[in-house]
Amino acid sequence: MQSHHDGLETHFGFHWHAPVVMVSSLLVGTGLAAGHHAFYSSLTGSAVSSNPINVVGWTTTQQQINIAIGTAFAFLVKASLILACSTAYMQLLFRAINRKSFKLSTLDNWFGGLNDLWSLGCLASYWRYPLVTLVALTCWLLPIAAIISPASLSVVFDQVHPSPVLNVIVPQPALDSMAFGTFYDLPDDNGSQRFSQMGPNNEVSRIAYAAAAAGNILSIDPPGVNATWNLDLDAPRFSCSPLEADVLRDVKSNLIDVFNNYTANGTWPHITNIMFSYLSWAAYANDTSPMPFKWRSATNGWTLQEGSTPYFLGVGVDLFLTIVPRAELSFLRGDENLADRPLNLSAVRKGDRAIAEDKAILIDWYFDTATTLRCRAIPTTYRLNFEYGGAHDQHVRIESATDAVEPDWNSTVFYTNGHSDQLSIFTDNERDTKNITSLAARALRLSSYSAIQQAMMNLLLGAGNSDSKAQGKARMMTDRGVMWTSQTQVFGTVLGSSTIEMHALGQGLSNGYNMTLNDSGTALDQAVSLLPSIPDRPRRPFKDALEELFFNITISMASSSMLTYNSTSPLAPTSTDVTLKIFTNVYSYGSDKLWLAYGIAIGVTTLNVLVGLWAIVQTGASFTANFSTIVRVAKNAVIEADMRETRLPGRDPLPKRLAKAEIQLLEGEGLLGMKRHESEESIQQVHVVGYAPPRLDSLGWR
Repeated sequence: MQSHHDGLETHFGFHWHAPVVMVSSLLVGTGLAAGHHAFYSSLTGSAVSSNPINVVGWTTTQQQINIAIGTAFAFLVKASLILACSTAYMQLLFRAINRKSFKLSTLDNWFGGLNDLWSLGCLASYWRYPLVTLVALTCWLLPIAAIISPASLSVVFDQVHPSPVLNVIVPQPALDSMAFGTFYDLPDDNGSQRFSQMGPNNEVSRIAYAAAAAGNILSIDPPGVNATWNLDLDAPRFSCSPLEADVLRDVKSNLIDVFNNYTANGTWPHITNIMFSYLSWAAYANDTSPMPFKWRSATNGWTLQEGSTPYFLGVGVDLFLTIVPRAELSFLRGDENLADRPLNLSAVRKGDRAIAEDKAILIDWYFDTATTLRCRAIPTTYRLNFEYGGAHDQHVRIESATDAVEPDWNSTVFYTNGHSDQLSIFTDNERDTKNITSLAARALRLSSYSAIQQAMMNLLLGAGNSDSKAQGKARMMTDRGVMWTSQTQVFGTVLGSSTIEMHALGQGLSNGYNMTLNDSGTALDQAVSLLPSIPDRPRRPFKDALEELFFNITISMASSSMLTYNSTSPLAPTSTDVTLKIFTNVYSYGSDKLWLAYGIAIGVTTLNVLVGLWAIVQTGASFTANFSTIVRVAKNAVIEADMRETRLPGRDPLPKRLAKAEIQLLEGEGLLGMKRHESEESIQQVHVVGYAPPRLDSLGWR
């Protein structure tokens, strides 16, 4: 359809400008709201910077800039939505004007309803047109969204996101080094220098004692406060299992032989006081008879095996332990717990065979409730997670542990081809990883493993029995006055206080009942008050606690700067990503607050746009609030009053005589000439009643 005025019309008969303004403003406002959300989301968790920034000679801070950007987003969203609503409002307004006559004062209120609060307050002129009223009210209320939305960003004291990451060499035991052992020189025939390990150095022993007493991994200095990192570490793992039946049988026989030697082949009652309640020994893994005692012809006596040099000539050492709670009970005292004892003191049999049988029965009875373990070190690749919640809040978690399988090591011990205790490492060439052979590197690691294992075994090896009258000590004396003694440090470790099996060994110690023979009363209370407080009954098996203790000791080596890698070492590990949890003033964004405000505003604007489009369709035309629109409406309307003003027409206020005058568009013509006659000759010239063009000289023109 060809329009009679400039501009394009749609095939519905109305121009595209107003509908496009409404819809595009709504879409732009929605997009800006999403941009506001994205901007605030990008700030969430980031640190609030107060460092001054110079912008064109103006000093500001990043926080002020962020606040200004958020406020700008809110302003643009508000402006876009108000533009859409105000355009829809004009469509409703002109639809009403096109349908009936109105007083000029009413039209003044309607036209001023968007920018004059007084006009909006004249609700009496709106009540017959509720849509016009509602759209006008929403235009006034939409700015509230621009007030609420910036308030969704606040500053709180919390963790910075994303957390900063450092790439550094983290503290870890320098297992590929000579830091753990004590070495002595072995000059070679060809003039080269070699080293042989004697045992763990003092620092390794100190850390082993400290970790065993604490029962935890010693504090390791992290690269930063609240640091977290993952570490792949090749380290030994202690694996314990019950003693094999055939080995246990040999152990019992070995103990009987030892007891026979110290009791001059006495009868079984002689064994009851010297029977070991705790016994730990070590034997090389290739020992086909890993008995606790070996006969030494040089000393003409029995000696407890200690395996003092693990991995000597590449052979590892297995640790053996027996915990025998029944050995704490006294046959002579007639303990109540001995009601099931297999032998009777009043009927001790004579004869070599009978004596041997009774001793075997007694030993079997002791071991019926005993704990027997065989432990060995296994090369393992750990995946560890270190997490620090402060200077002393340390958590080390094993995420995975994979036992290594290498053809040069047998199934029970670490084994290398050659003498692993003799290390030939350095040459005159520049030190780098290519200059250290794989055998030498493995020997370095084995020496570290050996030092750690030996330091721990020093805590466990030894024996205890009731004849010593002291916990953690054992003695056996012959009728000739020859005494054998032993001592163990295990009772001073966490194993002695936190495990079920070791707790049973303390039942024979003094307690309130033994001191007073009362199970209640003042005497018992006073006796108990003089004794150490009784800890909670332990619930951990000795096996699990022992394996964990070995791990704790191994990782605790990283707590000493003497036992961690030197950055110049050719075998130093690569850098690790360390995540730092930094707490400071950060931005906190409440998206629910922003979208509550914007959601309501966008929803209301969408309804207003739909109402505006409906008004355009109903009227058959679209309108804009231009001056030319007002002139064109006035030109095609009948006003029941003399509109002539001689000086400055249109000035405030509206004359009372004109306020009550009604204006009505001409019937049949429609607004803005929508219904035209087919030819210009049929267009009727319509004049405003009582209106005559003013003279130019009355306007002050010459």
